Amino acid sequence: MVLPMSAVNAFTEEVVFRLSYVTSTENAGLSPTWAMALGSLVFGFAHFGALLRNGRLVLS
Repeated sequence: MVLPMSAVNAFTEEVVFRLSYVTSTENAGLSPTWAMALGSLVFGFAHFGALLRNGRLVLS
């Protein structure tokens, strides 16, 4: 049950976050390539922040 729910969560997160970000940046006049690149960076930094606790990288 955990694996299917994880897959649904990942898919939903990708669609909701990236689609809204890429659409809004494209509407602002950026090319689709730049929109995807910026969306990927913001998405990555948002998830990287979850690994930081008290300014230290936590991998466990």
